Amino acid sequence: MANFDIRRFGLVLRWMAVSTRKEVLSNTGAMFFAYMVIFVTNMLSSLHADFEHAESRLDGAVVLNTMVFMVICVIGGCWIINNMRTKEQRITFIMLPASRLEKFVARAFYVTVVWAVMAFAAYCLADVFRILMSLVMGVHVVGCTIPKFLSQIFDDYIVPYFIINKSSWVEMLLLAAYCSWVFWIHSIYVLGGVFFRRRQFVLTSCFNFLLAIAGTLVASVLLKNYLAVGSTGNIGILAIAACVVFILWGAADWWLAYRLFRRMQVINNKWINL
Repeated sequence: MANFDIRRFGLVLRWMAVSTRKEVLSNTGAMFFAYMVIFVTNMLSSLHADFEHAESRLDGAVVLNTMVFMVICVIGGCWIINNMRTKEQRITFIMLPASRLEKFVARAFYVTVVWAVMAFAAYCLADVFRILMSLVMGVHVVGCTIPKFLSQIFDDYIVPYFIINKSSWVEMLLLAAYCSWVFWIHSIYVLGGVFFRRRQFVLTSCFNFLLAIAGTLVASVLLKNYLAVGSTGNIGILAIAACVVFILWGAADWWLAYRLFRRMQVINNKWINL
């Protein structure tokens, strides 16, 4: 059997689309609920506010929901083998007439592209319900927030924190370092999702927390004198180094996740997939 065949890969994707319909609906519903909690809180606080204050509070709710969206996309990697919880599910997925690489790429597609689409669809539904509830409750600001939500993701939320005039090469490098960091965090959740057999999200999040503490301590010691100078060149060099480290580390996490995925067996009573 060839390691990767596009026709077999398409069949795996089609099988996943049919077998994960309920999972997709339930996950989208959970994301919808998370968005609505913020929107409902915003509407309750805006009932007796004037138009200016209601609009400002709605902008704040959109920013919070943008943060929720980004967190959802990052932690989605934990559910890369969520379709293999039981022995029957493992047998069904492992015995599919496709290579392990094709199955892994299909699941990777699910926790990246499909997961982001679910999160965006959930926000759109939440925004429609917010509009309807605002009309019923008499909130002054009722307009659609989807364009503002997209602007927060692709322009206002990410770029201004790093790029002031959008012409400085150092600030562009800082943005690249930030994107590399997001890629690295997501790769850790992917590796944790394959490594741990149960409680993947909790265990991977605990590992991330410990790793963040250790990384902060090491960076504060090694880079203290280097950052004290604070020159533009130093910051640019650190940004390039961060990009290289995060990209290579993230690629290694994905590779290790695939290697672990290849070793998975039908029966495993341990907490890790080794």
